[in-house]
Amino acid sequence: MRIGRFFSGRLAAAAFAVLLAGTLSAEEYRGVREVVRDLVADDVAVGKTWAVFIAIDKYRYWRPLRNPVADARELREILTRRYYIDEVIELYDEEATRGGIGRLFNDLFQKVGPQDSVFLYYAGHGYLDPLSKTGFWIPADGGTDVYDQERWLSNSIIRGYVSNIKAKDVALFVDSCFSGDLLNPTRGAASEISNEYFKRAYERVSRQVVTSGASETVPDTSEFARQLRMALERNTRPYIDPMMIFNELRLGVTKTTPLFGSIQGSVHQEGGSLVLFLKDVRGAAPETSTAVASASAPAFRVERDLGAVRVSTFDAGKLYLDGVYAADVGAGRSISLRDVEAGKHTIEMRYRSHTETYEVEVVKDATFELAFVYEANPTFELSVDPGIEGLSVYVDGRFVGRTPFSGAVPAGERRVRIESEWVEVVEATVRGETRTRRVFAPEVTELGALRVVGELPSGAVVSVDGRNVPFPRVSSASGVKLPVGAHTVRVTGPTIRPLELPVDIGSGRIFTVRPRPSYRTGSLRVSGIPESAQRVELGSETLDARSLLRGLDLVIGEYRLVVPNPYGEDFVDTIRVEEGGRVAYTVPSGRLVLDEVPERMTVSIGGVEALRSGEHSLSPAAIDLLPGEYRVRVWGEDASDESFRVRIGAEETVRRQVTVDFYGAVGIEPPRAGGKVDVVLIRPDGVRTAATSRELSRLPVGEYTIMARYVDDVAFAYRTSVAVGRGDRVAVSLAELPYSPEHDLTILERDLERARNRATGGWVSFFSGLFAVGVSVLADRAGEEAMAEYRGATSTAAAEAARARVESLGGLFAVAVTGGVVGVSLAPILWSGEASVSEIKRKIASTKARIARRGAEGY
Repeated sequence: MRIGRFFSGRLAAAAFAVLLAGTLSAEEYRGVREVVRDLVADDVAVGKTWAVFIAIDKYRYWRPLRNPVADARELREILTRRYYIDEVIELYDEEATRGGIGRLFNDLFQKVGPQDSVFLYYAGHGYLDPLSKTGFWIPADGGTDVYDQERWLSNSIIRGYVSNIKAKDVALFVDSCFSGDLLNPTRGAASEISNEYFKRAYERVSRQVVTSGASETVPDTSEFARQLRMALERNTRPYIDPMMIFNELRLGVTKTTPLFGSIQGSVHQEGGSLVLFLKDVRGAAPETSTAVASASAPAFRVERDLGAVRVSTFDAGKLYLDGVYAADVGAGRSISLRDVEAGKHTIEMRYRSHTETYEVEVVKDATFELAFVYEANPTFELSVDPGIEGLSVYVDGRFVGRTPFSGAVPAGERRVRIESEWVEVVEATVRGETRTRRVFAPEVTELGALRVVGELPSGAVVSVDGRNVPFPRVSSASGVKLPVGAHTVRVTGPTIRPLELPVDIGSGRIFTVRPRPSYRTGSLRVSGIPESAQRVELGSETLDARSLLRGLDLVIGEYRLVVPNPYGEDFVDTIRVEEGGRVAYTVPSGRLVLDEVPERMTVSIGGVEALRSGEHSLSPAAIDLLPGEYRVRVWGEDASDESFRVRIGAEETVRRQVTVDFYGAVGIEPPRAGGKVDVVLIRPDGVRTAATSRELSRLPVGEYTIMARYVDDVAFAYRTSVAVGRGDRVAVSLAELPYSPEHDLTILERDLERARNRATGGWVSFFSGLFAVGVSVLADRAGEEAMAEYRGATSTAAAEAARARVESLGGLFAVAVTGGVVGVSLAPILWSGEASVSEIKRKIASTKARIARRGAEGY
């Protein structure tokens, strides 16, 4: 080392290194020292670098996105791995609500210091209000109503948040739709990138924005995020700022138009910029010497020439030997460095804003005494008196007192700021030499406030002296600050006539105005609404259909008309009302006409009742319907259903003929309690069917013949004719019909003869089967004898004769076996007639007994 290597006057580099020592590792600390020592000016302080990420994939009400959170996390990993970042704040998905984002910016306002830098990244939905041309961030809980804009964050609010953070530099990277109105685009030729460029950027305040697109929609899969990551990952320069990043990424983004510039209306100073420092630019830090140890921790000794150094100091600082940290030394204290190798060494004392360096010669077995003479920063006397008492005074961002102020401040250039609730902020640079006195007495503009209260329509703009003021701000409890004196307030909007109000602002007072705007209106009349739609929706209102038929005066704009349709899909259209215009709108409806609907019938459409005919038929029946396809059903209690589909067009009438069948009922009343009855129904067309009680309860209108019998009767002895009309309930009593049991007796005697014949046939079949079995046995024996002759034949003729007998006997055997099996098997079936004979005899006896009782019992 050579004397003066560190005695370069670069106080800011030492301060930056001391600040980072508490948050970075020793290796990182040595690296960042090497990066910044050749950049910053002597009197420029260096603060923390913050990285803030807000990204939303999952929305409560909006369509979810796929990539923002992943993009943010990858970007965070690159920044913290390759660049010197002190603090990281992340806000993702359900945490990134309207309130969560507001709290995040409030925390930044409280925690970020005046020398700090903030890298802020947002990825999520965006929206552009077509009336006010204002862009919005959509938080995770943002509503979807584009008129309420509930829990949205306008770009003007974001500008206010970013502008008011106390940081020296803020760079905002926005990856969302319609983010272009955040900034003033940068125009003209780019500056030459050099150390001088970065030194100037560090000395000035900056508020910068890089957006993925202008006032346009950006894709979900973000080219912007990918190119931003690539620019930061591929960078090999020791320093990089937003303009360099923008020049890299804009070449790779093809689907949108990225923009770069300063935040509108912010404290941005031309040439100022956030600077990111790359880690390990010059390779690994040098190895730490083993020759240094503190007084309380002796070093490992080796056989070599060693001496010692005793250091005393007036101010507290950090002691370095040959560029390697040795110990902290308190104010007015001393410390000894033992076992220092004999020879020349460089001793440094690094204070908060100053470095004192000496080269010493250490002698073997001797102690070199070294006294650092630096005490404190030189000061000068600063007096601040703007002529108004009680104003806050800040020097280099630190509060020092209230006006009139007089006190000592560090010598050199100082940034003095005067502010209070009711004066305009005044800032100036005041330079003072050691032990001199400087007076700062600027003219201060006194302020009052303007507050606008009352309801203003969506899109209304409030301006003061030609400058637009966001309505939420001017309508807040504190209003908006204005210089004392006369001003002109103007209220304009797409739906109101321009309104001008003169105001006189007093010092420290809030002037409240309540504008009553005159709306621009037109008229609207809607006809053709079907009778089924008693009330309709127009915009956000629900109105009586008759009021729209008479006509309404409305504020100009587009209105969404919804005509409810109980039978199908609602009719929806958009109507525009112009100023002074008279809009006559006709709902395109059609009509269904049913030529005749009989009495006591119901007509339903789409499952919803449309009309009833009551006690009289409707001829014709007309129903007004909105255009579309409908399922129509005509039905009644004593009639069949008729269903059909019909398509109704605008201004179209469709006629249909209703054709239904009508029904009545017949009930059978047996004379005996518990008597079961079988019924045969002969229809008007002559078709004869067995009828159940269910069929008898719903018979088409006409003439029918009813035949009936009790279940223990043989024949259907009861017979009558009935006429069935619509809704009739015809009762048929068997007790009142003629009955002839002699007919049953005749049928039973015929059945008895048939049963006897069947039983006789059973015995004939049985004995025939036994005979056939006997024949098969004889044929089998004769066949065996013929086969023996065939085998023993001595001549051809004898063999052929024997063979012929074998074949004929084999055929006889097969026929006999078949006949025997059939005869024997059929016999049991025919013998069932024996059981029928006894049953029929029992019925004959019962019928004869009934005939005998007929006269006595009268049925």
